Amino acid sequence: MRFTFGNFGLDLGYVYYYYPDGTSVPFAGFGYGSYGEGYVKPTYKFNDWLSVGGVFDGGNNFNNGYLITGSKTAYFYAGNATITCRGSSTV
Repeated sequence: MRFTFGNFGLDLGYVYYYYPDGTSVPFAGFGYGSYGEGYVKPTYKFNDWLSVGGVFDGGNNFNNGYLITGSKTAYFYAGNATITCRGSSTV
């Protein structure tokens, strides 16, 4: 889903990884369980040439925690900036 409020944009989503019989890599002997993860991508457009944003992604019960000790939750985050340059060209 994508929302826009003035110069602020927000993308929201969810992905579910479904594996029949609960196995993702049965021939290798690991990777049990289906799981899901969600993401949020905020963006702010300061002006015509500069936008700043990020991504936050995470899910719990990753692969049903198979061969994972400790927390079964995984997160990813990153930031970015987009600069659009308008140059003049001569022919």
